[in-house]
Parts: sequence; C-alpha cells; structure tokens
Amino acid sequence: SVGQSVFARNVFIGRVIEIHNKNAIVKLSSTPGHKTPVKINDQIISEAEGQGGLSFKINIPKDAEVTTGDPIYSMEYNNSIIGFVSAIDVVDTSSFKTVLFQYPFNFSEITFVQIRDSIVE
Repeated sequence: SVGQSVFARNVFIGRVIEIHNKNAIVKLSSTPGHKTPVKINDQIISEAEGQGGLSFKINIPKDAEVTTGDPIYSMEYNNSIIGFVSAIDVVDTSSFKTVLFQYPFNFSEITFVQIRDSIVE
C-alpha cells in the first residue's frame, strides 16, 4: 500500500507512492531534495539530502568526527543501513563539511525488492 517501505538487499531505499494493477511506483530516498534523517557512526544525527543519481549529501559541523567508510543508518526505518561515507568535502571558510554517500550496491544488479509495512516509532 502507499507509504510502505521498500528495501533492496536489506537496505532501505524508499517508499511506495503509487500503486497500479501489477506494479508500484517507489520514491527513492535519493530523489533530489528528499530529506532522510540519518545517523553516522551511531553518533552523529543529521539529515541526508537526496542528490539524484542514487547519491546523498549531509552537512555536518566541521569538528564532527567522520571518516571514509563510516556506516550511515536511516532513522526513517528502524536504523537500517543506507550507505557508507564515500567522500568528505571540507571548505576552510565554512563551519560545516559535506559528507557524500551512495547506496551500498549497484542498482543495475537488483532483480527484486522487498516491500514492508512501515514502522511507527
């Protein structure tokens, strides 16, 4: 049904937004401008913004400790993994740094997804 959570390889990727006779439309969490509450490294709570192209960015305080490869969890569905830090962009004149990440698999290799009831926390 509309609003159900969608997973690929046990990774939360989005929500059902439309249902038709034999298929459904899913809005990916990486859709440009879509905001997803996330946790980095079980410590930093922030909001990831979809960038399109299956990628995300997160702006966090410059002094927050984060390294390439750190896990990122979606707080939108039971703290399930959503990706790993792939790059960190630091600008000397800013008090924030930008963390970039993508889903942890190649979408062209996905042959099916799981649709689960949403969890209300």
